[in-house]
Amino acid sequence: MICYELDECLEVYFVMEGKYNVGYQINNTKFWRRQFGHSTCIGGFQMSFMKKYMFHHKARTMLKCYAIRRKNWMNIMEDFPKFNNALKVTFFNNYLR
Repeated sequence: MICYELDECLEVYFVMEGKYNVGYQINNTKFWRRQFGHSTCIGGFQMSFMKKYMFHHKARTMLKCYAIRRKNWMNIMEDFPKFNNALKVTFFNNYLR
């Protein structure tokens, strides 16, 4: 199986199919602790809060995703502030988990 690293995102990925691991790195060793699948989002926290994400992502299976680039994401969030606030709450809660 080929694994792809999904590093620091310039996009938001909405996962439609497939599974990926989320983990962290300590002393150049990566630990994969959680597995997520369809109907999840990669990169939403970074885009919404303009913060660097401290977790790493690695695909376990082939991922089928939709992506939105940073410029387009910002335009959408400016046009729909209530939607933006709802997503921020969701992304923040997922980040805490």
